Amino acid sequence: MDHTRHTGIYNVPTYYRVGLVGGGGIGAMTALVLSKMGVVQLTVWDGDTVSETNIATQWHRVSDVGKEKVFSLARSLEEFSDELLFEPMPEWVTEQTVFPYFDLLISAVDSITARKLVWDAIYRGEKPAWYLDQRMSARQYQHFLVCMADKQAVQNYANLLESISEDDVETEPCTEKATFFCSATAAGHAGNVLCNILRNETHSHRLVHFIPQSQIMTFKL
Repeated sequence: MDHTRHTGIYNVPTYYRVGLVGGGGIGAMTALVLSKMGVVQLTVWDGDTVSETNIATQWHRVSDVGKEKVFSLARSLEEFSDELLFEPMPEWVTEQTVFPYFDLLISAVDSITARKLVWDAIYRGEKPAWYLDQRMSARQYQHFLVCMADKQAVQNYANLLESISEDDVETEPCTEKATFFCSATAAGHAGNVLCNILRNETHSHRLVHFIPQSQIMTFKL
């Protein structure tokens, strides 16, 4: 795939490894963005299957209903990138999961419990260089980007994650839990994070995007 049109902005080395936990709303779109940006080595964890309710809000096709999401992604992505080395992991992260090394590990899960499992799994394996925790609540997106070499940011994120439980998360009405354009917005943020990492133009931070108001705020982590 010819990437010359964006090499003046960023360039993804062929050895650059990205791990993505979650192949649903945010995860599937993020996988597409990364593959089009030139990520060659991509591993995706997801133990769920595509349901009819996913079709309107996630990057999966009608013909994929009933199929495991990681294999639905594999089938789709091979049509969008001719160089992707995609490793589908049709399983969920558990207390036994051990991650290999990634230059960037992205969490695109939908619960605090799952985020804690991902964070714990990082410490059972090889720590990534960067960790991106993506979250969506109705039309509000936020992420936490952690440089794993930044000990203070790692501690701050760990303390924040430990202090939150499922009971602290506001429950959204079932008709306001997912929209495709918000997933696309989140994927765009992930792509921008990757670009900034490659350009050495970012640091550990928290970003909040109030999508209806087109308002973005960032905070040091």
